[in-house]
Amino acid sequence: MPRPTLSVRTPNRRPARRSRRRRIGAALAAFACTAAISACGTKGTAPGVKGGGPAVSQRDLGGLADEAARLTNTATSLTAHAVIIEDRGDGKPTVLTVDASFTFDTSTAFDVHVTGTEGADGELIEVGQGVYARGNSAFWKRFTNEAITADLPVPVASGGYAKVPYKQILVQDLLRLLDPAPILTTPGITWNPSRESDGTRHLAYTNPLGRVEFVFPADGGAFPRRMLHQDWPRSTTVDYSSFNAPAAIAPPPSAETTDLMDSPIWQKSTYSVF
Repeated sequence: MPRPTLSVRTPNRRPARRSRRRRIGAALAAFACTAAISACGTKGTAPGVKGGGPAVSQRDLGGLADEAARLTNTATSLTAHAVIIEDRGDGKPTVLTVDASFTFDTSTAFDVHVTGTEGADGELIEVGQGVYARGNSAFWKRFTNEAITADLPVPVASGGYAKVPYKQILVQDLLRLLDPAPILTTPGITWNPSRESDGTRHLAYTNPLGRVEFVFPADGGAFPRRMLHQDWPRSTTVDYSSFNAPAAIAPPPSAETTDLMDSPIWQKSTYSVF
């Protein structure tokens, strides 16, 4: 499974799988680097994040952090449901709901369905070197900009698939927000382990930039059940339903896809973050 250059590699990691994670490693670096130099060991509970249970030692949890890092970093697939909220305190929070399937075999592939504020509804697929998108006008406005939306070809504006340049559509942030391995494998983080009254096991890290917490089932196992990540103004909750389940992600049929790779509409594009 490809991971950022910050991560410790396993011997069987394929070069093709590393390059994609380099694209999201920079986005994670601000949090990771601060993790290494500030506020390590701080215990706290951010609003809306479960935590603060009785502290236990890493030994008591049997090396949970190391095992979780190893397992997620070598997982061949994951499926997840996420709710991402951005609230700048202006009374107009934006909400994005994501249902995603990822596979990490010879390369990264994913199929992501997103819905959000202002009625955004769409799908993103990446297979091999291709990124495909389809959705309503609110989706295109959110993931590119309004100028692009006005100039979309009729088949795409009507809900058909488009093949799009990777850099022109928001993909990196989704990968960074949903995949647990880049955070779990980041060097320099001192995790605060705890066990809640319901038996669930938690690993939390807090620094001045935000907080991340992983929740693990009470009955053992080192695959996380949930990840909570707060990095103002964004709050993300990711629930994982499976790891390593058989999955196949395919590109949409070529007859149903409009190729926008070299379209002049991208001259109007500005990279979007939700």
